[in-house]
Amino acid sequence: MELSVVIVGLGAIGMGYDLDSTDTISTHAKAFQAHSDFYLVAGIDCNIENRRIFEEKYKCRSFSSIDSALSKVQPDVVVIATPTKVHCSNIKEILRKSKPVIILCEKPLSYNLNEAKEIVLLCADNNVKLFLNYIRRSDPSVKKIKKMIDTGVMHKPIKGVVWYSKGLLHNGSHFYDLLKFWFGSLISSKVINSGRMINDFDFEPDINIEFSGVSIYFLAANEEFYSHYTIELVTSTGRLRYDEGGNKVSWNQSVNSASVPGYKFLSNTSKIIPTNMNYYQLNIVNSISDLLNGKDAEICSANDELQTMIDLHSIINKLKGIN
Repeated sequence: MELSVVIVGLGAIGMGYDLDSTDTISTHAKAFQAHSDFYLVAGIDCNIENRRIFEEKYKCRSFSSIDSALSKVQPDVVVIATPTKVHCSNIKEILRKSKPVIILCEKPLSYNLNEAKEIVLLCADNNVKLFLNYIRRSDPSVKKIKKMIDTGVMHKPIKGVVWYSKGLLHNGSHFYDLLKFWFGSLISSKVINSGRMINDFDFEPDINIEFSGVSIYFLAANEEFYSHYTIELVTSTGRLRYDEGGNKVSWNQSVNSASVPGYKFLSNTSKIIPTNMNYYQLNIVNSISDLLNGKDAEICSANDELQTMIDLHSIINKLKGIN
């Protein structure tokens, strides 16, 4: 199996992040080029310099628009790496002019819930598999933590804190998707502090969300100060730290005190849970390949994303005073 790939948007996540790196795969272009099941046939971007760099590095054609590209190539896989506000129009144009097997779209699918529903329905009606690029889903550390939860190593009840920034929909959705993968369906949500509105569509509130036996506090940091993406989960059997956006993950088990009978403390020895975040985009491509080859894999589906959007928009509606 070898599927052709077109990338719409040759900016940071499309091509830019790892242009000068030899030990990371953090863009769509580099990830699909690196996998034997796929081959790049074109890149699309309105920026002529981005197209020049893409053609020089990846030795394939580039186009200034979806229309001009799809009049020349008919891809099996289309990657949407454009700004969120144009995802819907991009996908509509792609489906009018081609019939890809897969669309991989940057998150969030849309800032508008009805628009997100429309995209999911369009892809389903056209028999296109739609996936969202929540990169942490496919990391081995995340799957290891899921197993620890499911087998009771991390035993409920669980309390946790998530630090996020750059908007609840834009970046908070990364960590909400992660928690939903670990703990299942949302039970309830509560706004603690309304925070600030950061653009016409997104907010940075402090919130409490409840899953079965799990209470998590999302706290908004200021991205203009520095990036800070971390999760701490305190369980009845120990503590998990998911630090540096997932680059550093550790578990400290609860142990009996050697000096104070009847007391327990966290072990001084952290168990490091291996991650593969240097290759996060390749992890996603590996997951797509596994699914196409009938293997189990973790990647965010259209319906997963739609439920995330429904849950997060219910919180945003509370901020707006909409019932």
